[in-house]
Amino acid sequence: MMSRFLWLLLGVTLIAGTFFYFFLARFREMIGCHIGMNITMTVSGLLGIASGIVLAYQFPSIYTVVTIINTLIAVIIGVLFGSLGDFQTVISGGISGIMAGIMGPMLGAMADQPFLLLTFITILSLFSFAVVCFSISLEEREQKESSEDGMERGKD
Repeated sequence: MMSRFLWLLLGVTLIAGTFFYFFLARFREMIGCHIGMNITMTVSGLLGIASGIVLAYQFPSIYTVVTIINTLIAVIIGVLFGSLGDFQTVISGGISGIMAGIMGPMLGAMADQPFLLLTFITILSLFSFAVVCFSISLEEREQKESSEDGMERGKD
């Protein structure tokens, strides 16, 4: 029964990450190097750790294979989100994916309450996604206001 809840929490996190990617894709031109690196490090880290916890808990006998698969998953997630920015962001996403991909199964193997840990990571992921979406929306509003101010100054 516990394994179904773990898969459910992982599914919620991955679906939220997918929606987050498509939301950010609309604002691709606004994503610079700094915010892009923050996004890729956060997303690949949280999703890599979440998938590592579930995989390590579900398949404890093949820990090495789980670590390799999870590292590949986290690197792919990091590179995908990094592709929203520039090349440095892609590199940052890949590197943070490597770190999260290796750390996730370690946390999953050592967690005495993986459901509690994964619940915390799911909530943290959703909160992080919401904060970044809010900051992107604020940035867009700020850019619109500054471009309107520039047009008004040009008329004077």
